[in-house]
Amino acid sequence: MTVTLDVYLLESTLAFDRHYTYLAEEAPGQERALRRGSFVFVPFGLGNRTMEAVVWNVREGADDAGRKLKYILRAGSDEPLSEREFSLCMGLCGRYACTPGAAVQCIRPFRGKTSALSRTVETVSLAVPAAEALELVKKTVLKNIWQIRIIEYLCSSGGERADADKVLFVTGAKKDHLKQLEKKGYITRAEREAGDGDMQTEDGTENYALDTYSEHKLNDGQQKAYDAVRECVDGGGGGRFLLHGVTGSGKTEVYMHLISHVLARGGYAVMMVPEISLTPQMISHFTSRFGRNVSVWHSGLTDGVRHREWYRMKKGLARVAVCTRSGIFIPFPKADLVIIDEAHDGSYRSEESGLRFDAREVAELRFGKEAAIVYGSATPDVSTYYRALNGDIKLLTLDKRAGAGSMPEIRIADMREERAGVARGGIFSEMLLDAMRDNYASGGQTMLFVGRRGYSSRLFCRDCGRSMVCASCGLPMTYHNAAERLLCNYCGKVVPAPVKCPACGSSALGFGSPGTERVEESVRKLFPGAGVLRMDSDTVHGRDGHGAVLRKFQKEKVPFLIGTQMITKGHDFPGVTLVGIIDADGQINQPEYNAGERAYQILTQVAGRAGRGERPGTVVIQTYNVDDSSVRAVLDGDYGSFYAREIAFRRAMMYPPFCSLCRIRVSGTDDRDVYDRLSAFAEAMRKDGANASPDGPYVRVLGPSREPVAKVGGRYRWQLTLKAADREQIIGLFFRQYAKMVTARDIRLALVFEN
Repeated sequence: MTVTLDVYLLESTLAFDRHYTYLAEEAPGQERALRRGSFVFVPFGLGNRTMEAVVWNVREGADDAGRKLKYILRAGSDEPLSEREFSLCMGLCGRYACTPGAAVQCIRPFRGKTSALSRTVETVSLAVPAAEALELVKKTVLKNIWQIRIIEYLCSSGGERADADKVLFVTGAKKDHLKQLEKKGYITRAEREAGDGDMQTEDGTENYALDTYSEHKLNDGQQKAYDAVRECVDGGGGGRFLLHGVTGSGKTEVYMHLISHVLARGGYAVMMVPEISLTPQMISHFTSRFGRNVSVWHSGLTDGVRHREWYRMKKGLARVAVCTRSGIFIPFPKADLVIIDEAHDGSYRSEESGLRFDAREVAELRFGKEAAIVYGSATPDVSTYYRALNGDIKLLTLDKRAGAGSMPEIRIADMREERAGVARGGIFSEMLLDAMRDNYASGGQTMLFVGRRGYSSRLFCRDCGRSMVCASCGLPMTYHNAAERLLCNYCGKVVPAPVKCPACGSSALGFGSPGTERVEESVRKLFPGAGVLRMDSDTVHGRDGHGAVLRKFQKEKVPFLIGTQMITKGHDFPGVTLVGIIDADGQINQPEYNAGERAYQILTQVAGRAGRGERPGTVVIQTYNVDDSSVRAVLDGDYGSFYAREIAFRRAMMYPPFCSLCRIRVSGTDDRDVYDRLSAFAEAMRKDGANASPDGPYVRVLGPSREPVAKVGGRYRWQLTLKAADREQIIGLFFRQYAKMVTARDIRLALVFEN
């Protein structure tokens, strides 16, 4: 029997995103083998390129429109999307204006892989002697930081062949960087047969062996929060909660009690954390409490391990998932409890190509009718707290630290009074330096938060004032002293650090704001012989890189840990009695409507690492903006006053939660062409909105304007900001006018929703 299929290609763009119609023959006795959600392979285009597609609709008989249609090549081997998966796919398309293919690839990441071991593993190795390869790095023959990291990693491994996926994860590079190095003749790529070892978690579970604690009785505040969520779980779910607890208030113990209850009922629980840097200690807590019931899911796992864990979750062999944002698509048949820890964190939002989603929104879209969803945070984002105050989410509060811990004393170091010391190259205020000396002498541990990696945020000439900028991006390059090179943190370009100013020839070169490398150097000079650890993307390597640093800091009681935002989130070390924030101003002065919120969150979170044990903690915040409202709110420990000020500002300026906000980001190699086309696009949308609503445009279109980072990798970047009462209005207007942009050559476009 002949059937007609409407399909969507899995590899597509918005420009070509429409259903295509094909024919298929079903053998007698196998009718209805193809249905909505089935995977098929089709010949596409004039060249009949083989493309994978998902069936969106099935009709009996040949097409009645008189069209000459092609037949599908074959049916896929994967089981069709379930109605639940299909519904989620449609929901994602409607919410994020993505292609069905992009949604399907998130929901079904292992299509065509019936066994993780029925594959080959790509490997890479040096094609030149290690000494020669290191010379390429030293002389900056390689101009890309990710290529450099690949070479450095292979050299550190003794030049032995390594699995490509491991190399890419450790270095943060992409497959294109491997291809470029192979083309230059510096590495070779090959394949080997996969084996049983590819299904083993690298180095075993001892990677996560950070100190944890046994189950303890909840205090009164924790018990009230637990009871409220448990009642929802027992009643069939469908509830939302904001667990607003100060840092160290014992939110994790509430989570674990709730998960114990869910497991006792035979249910499923999802425990989400924002970043991989949080997983070592969180995994220690959960694996020690729940054992083999726990499945760990994040981007740092090998394909084999990811496939194994996916299978365990799908078959119900693991019923607790500890995961980062992509884990919201894990194949649990249902969920009774979804916990989103550090729910304010921006890492839950994916802005990569394909499906640009927010895991917090997807949690409600996927599990909102059946699960108790708990948002946990000491610094909830303004929109979530607004929902809680308006009854859409139930507010649960923990206003005291659990156990022996007490809230730290917070001090402000006015850097305006430290100008002389700063001019001489000093980094630390007298207040912070005295506190570091006292804390070291008394055996306490110190965390120092620095907003940027490298030695200095920029290298500049003291005579003519010129900063060394990236030729492709036009932005100051970060100076790395150890490697004597300048690095663009946006496009990855690397150049040797000059010894003289390229503009005027002066050798009077100066440094900008300090990075982690420079702070580490200063601490080692001030405290010779003291243990110092640095935690940033330059020093943390390997699948267990974060865990290795944190274990050493915890178990060996290392006096100093210096780091970027990696050290601010979720870590619980009772020995930390001092936290220093080197440059709070770098967090405050950002060109975003929610810059104050982000600054308050980061400063509060890092301050919360101090004083979690029996000894009291101290926090020193260095800033020139001593009267900034975010800094004062951190000093006072008063979220309420911060929220009142922020919500008043957003109401007056019509920012979320009082509107739906979307940024249309467009880039191209011709700056004027990008601007002109985006201007025409904006004008068309303004007219469309005005015509659709006689009383005025229902979507406010602002721009075009430069993006905060105006140029990356030779591509100029512009944006439009759209505001409306709801997201559907923005999406409808966008698609009505989209063709005006997609006809442009060399134009890349993305929609990013910010609420």
